[in-house]
Amino acid sequence: MFLLRKKARKRDTVVGLDLGGHQWKGVVIRRAAQGLQLSQYAVVPAPPNPGKASSQAQAAAAAQALLSQLNTSERQANVAMSTSNAVLAKIEMPRLSPEELRVAVSLNSIRYLRRDLSSYYLDAAELGDSAASSKTRRTPTMPVLVAGAPREEVLWCRSALTAARIKAETIELSAVAAINALQRSHAQVCEQNDVLLLDIGHQVTSLNFLRSGLPLMARLIPFGGAQITDQIVQTLGVPPAVAEQQKPSMNTETGEMMREPLQLLAREVRSSIDFVERQHDCAIRHAFAGGGTACNAAFLEILSQEIGLLIQRWNPLEGCDTAGVEEAALRSVAPCLGAAAGAAVAQL
Repeated sequence: MFLLRKKARKRDTVVGLDLGGHQWKGVVIRRAAQGLQLSQYAVVPAPPNPGKASSQAQAAAAAQALLSQLNTSERQANVAMSTSNAVLAKIEMPRLSPEELRVAVSLNSIRYLRRDLSSYYLDAAELGDSAASSKTRRTPTMPVLVAGAPREEVLWCRSALTAARIKAETIELSAVAAINALQRSHAQVCEQNDVLLLDIGHQVTSLNFLRSGLPLMARLIPFGGAQITDQIVQTLGVPPAVAEQQKPSMNTETGEMMREPLQLLAREVRSSIDFVERQHDCAIRHAFAGGGTACNAAFLEILSQEIGLLIQRWNPLEGCDTAGVEEAALRSVAPCLGAAAGAAVAQL
């Protein structure tokens, strides 16, 4: 599901970028004899005030710094972007072809989404339950997943990359790109179980439920790592920059100070799990969490307690050959690389 796409030639090496609200992440993944290989990864601070014309030069500099750290000569990239204004919704639509779906959603957003999204780039895809049985079941309607982002923000991302002399071959939502990475990193678990992927971004958390490896339901929650940082600032009386530095290393004792904001997220996640289990007569027993907050074991322990389900720390590069990178450093940031990895592996 792409907000922008160009016809890309087949490559053996792909650059995946994730333009988040707090950090920009990148990976270089290539085909290898035994599967896929991670050549390099990098994380740099996001430019201030993303989406604003005044930050265009700073954004181009951040993109150049990211590509420089990736140490690649590739100037084409597949891009995932995060925005607090994203749309990710499950709706019922008449049975249409994939191309007809995209056109119908784009031209009739008020009818199908109850919102005027004429200023958005939108894409749509048939959801797992229906898609898996489309050859035998011809119901007049079908469940559809719709993803979208404001056209102005998408074009800003593309312009920032262009200024850095990077060609964006595709641009998609980080929440959707992360699904690609989970399907690759935990293929067997996804094929055999109903799975929840919790991707905790800077301002928005995406919940993706998968059945047989295909999207079953998706939801965006206006909660992210920024709320955890704010709580640290208020509790410890430290500047935001210091709070960001302390957040990854907080242990179980100090992490308890974050239980209150994490409870807010846990309640939303629990209610979504209950809804999916009722609607689809299933049991969610496997859950993974990505994003900066998921790098802290104490935070995941609190979330697991509050939700009543073990939330596992997600490594989106599991199964990739990572022999060329320093393993300990990679493990410390791996949960943050889901969308970047997903943007890349979707093209391989």
